Amino acid sequence: MQFQSEYNKTDLVYDPFCLLLFAQLEAVKREKFPPESMRQWFIEFVRRGWNKKMLQERYDALLSTKIFGIEKLEIADWINAVPVMAMDEVNLLVKRRIESLIQRGNYLKDKEYELTEEDKKAVDLALANEYKFKYENSGWEARDNYQTERRKMWEDKFK
Repeated sequence: MQFQSEYNKTDLVYDPFCLLLFAQLEAVKREKFPPESMRQWFIEFVRRGWNKKMLQERYDALLSTKIFGIEKLEIADWINAVPVMAMDEVNLLVKRRIESLIQRGNYLKDKEYELTEEDKKAVDLALANEYKFKYENSGWEARDNYQTERRKMWEDKFK
């Protein structure tokens, strides 16, 4: 009865989703999995409360492991298969998140209604980004003014 209640909480289906995933894994790993093992894997997935998205992530991570023929695939391999991101992927995700917060803050900073704490942080981030932009541009502006002034002095001197 407990297994059935766990099954009702997930969107996993044995046929065709899991069977197709297992068949693709067999082809990639060049290994034939016994039907009993595949059923046990499915039962364990449901018992752990995995959904299709979680199983797909684990499957993608399993593809990147180097288990071919000699080493048998076990349920522990599914459980321990966690997608790993490279440093540049992490940096890109962080950069996108910061940019989205800045955009949200820019949108919210002129609004009249009450802001949540998260909204206030987004507005603070947008304002900090605006100050940074102005500070960096003021340096360029000062340099340009200095060059213009020096050029004018040079031209006046040699006229």
